[in-house]
Amino acid sequence: MINHKNFEPQCVDDCVIGSAVAKLTLQDIIEGKMAFPAYGKCGILIYGVWGTGKTALAGVIPNAMEFARGGSDPHVKWLRCGSNNNGTATVEKIVTQTEVISFNNSGLHYVVLDEVDNLTEAAQKHLKSAMNFQHAVFIMTTNHLNKVDKGVQSRCHLIQMNAAQPADWLPKVRQVIAACGAPVPDDSLLLPVIQAAQGSARDVMSGAQAVANQILRKLAA
Repeated sequence: MINHKNFEPQCVDDCVIGSAVAKLTLQDIIEGKMAFPAYGKCGILIYGVWGTGKTALAGVIPNAMEFARGGSDPHVKWLRCGSNNNGTATVEKIVTQTEVISFNNSGLHYVVLDEVDNLTEAAQKHLKSAMNFQHAVFIMTTNHLNKVDKGVQSRCHLIQMNAAQPADWLPKVRQVIAACGAPVPDDSLLLPVIQAAQGSARDVMSGAQAVANQILRKLAA
């Protein structure tokens, strides 16, 4: 039985980021080569089409940042924005939580807002005001950048995460196939499988397991 959790990103390097610029920007932020939070920016806004792994990337950034600052196991406030968590009261609760002293070694609070565009207009404006402080890091994801308040955007480093090139996925696909116990086929056979996924991380990973199963069946025949 294959445990899919073995292939879930555990660090930023495990995430396939198609934009070289976005990857370098994120690396500089995490490693402290770029002052952050600073200059009025305390947010990281990851945007792009569905299924490219934005939420997974958002989930590993706090660990990476805290580790680079001498800490470990950061306390993260995670909110999946939706119909029950999209108003000003929700944002106010987060703001209140970030006003107390952080127990993280970095002294920072980490807040992840998944699908932040689902917040109401009023809630986004309230969030914008909360982002004027420099003691919290807001990590956000969206499929609809145009629905995110311009003021929120201006307080963020924008990380584009659209579909990566098929070749970028090859190391991950090879890893999955090998973990399934199948011999890894030539890249020329893997690239069409990756291309068929159209940039969806979910489809790339499930496609890799399907290829492994096909190989194993042929070997057993």
